[in-house]
Amino acid sequence: MISQRFTVIIVNYNGVDFLVPALDSLIESGINVHQIILVDNGSSDHSTTLINNKYPEATLIRNGCNAGFAAAVNRGLRLVQTEFSLLFNNDALIDSRALSELGSVFDEQPKAAILGARLINLDGSTQNSIAPYPTLFNEVIKHKKLKNSRYNSPTKVESVIGACLAVRMSSLKKTGFLDETFFFFLEETELCWRAAQLGYEIYYVPGAIATHFQGGTANKFRTEARIEFQRSKLIYYKKVGGTNAWIAASFILTAKSLINFLSNFMVFILSLGSSKSYRVKSTGYLKILLWHLLFRPSSWGLPNKCGKSEISQ
Repeated sequence: MISQRFTVIIVNYNGVDFLVPALDSLIESGINVHQIILVDNGSSDHSTTLINNKYPEATLIRNGCNAGFAAAVNRGLRLVQTEFSLLFNNDALIDSRALSELGSVFDEQPKAAILGARLINLDGSTQNSIAPYPTLFNEVIKHKKLKNSRYNSPTKVESVIGACLAVRMSSLKKTGFLDETFFFFLEETELCWRAAQLGYEIYYVPGAIATHFQGGTANKFRTEARIEFQRSKLIYYKKVGGTNAWIAASFILTAKSLINFLSNFMVFILSLGSSKSYRVKSTGYLKILLWHLLFRPSSWGLPNKCGKSEISQ
């Protein structure tokens, strides 16, 4: 069976409301419980108790603190013994045919290292599932997101979104695992870039479908998530483009934060303080601007982070 060729890795952080539907959908698609590795990033809800009680055969790794997505995934990847792994969000549901579609593309495309599923909303509309590499030009001139609907068959792309992402395990021997410098955001994009530099290919597979609620960690901390995203962008630009790209990106992102703050604050003032949405936006962009001006303190961003030395072994 194709499902026996996959091991699923789920990173969890206070996702108790989503976990049972996510795991049940995987099991219904043919994944055996013992092929599921759940890495918990120090949840304060009863996620780990739920997993122990309902899915005792699943592998549960407790980091004891929020180690970030890349570090958590890597702990799971080190335990994988199957041909492929599936990185799967705790707020997603997989379609019963998705694994078969992904396995077929791996078999048909021997250079394929990473595959991305078609992510959809609850109403069936398609989410953004693919993305070009970040560029300085697109930081200045906002680009339109690629329309997934234009692809009706497996298509080679630059990078895919990591909510339901399949990896050929043998390719990691050359590419290495996810870069743990990234705490959250762009770690899968950087891995796709690294794989491409080594001659591997990345495919978007529209026949592999996963429903994604998009209600996870980032949406609970919107301003903090924006800070984390900008931090990841700076890490990406420095790694891919070097110091000059990092300097340029630093200037651009700081300037954009200032412009966004001033424009939203002016609308708030012109509304005589009656616009709650612009007050919230102004406050958020001000915090992002201050983060830049204060030399980007590491303690800002998504909460409850821990250092590598704190991760349970």
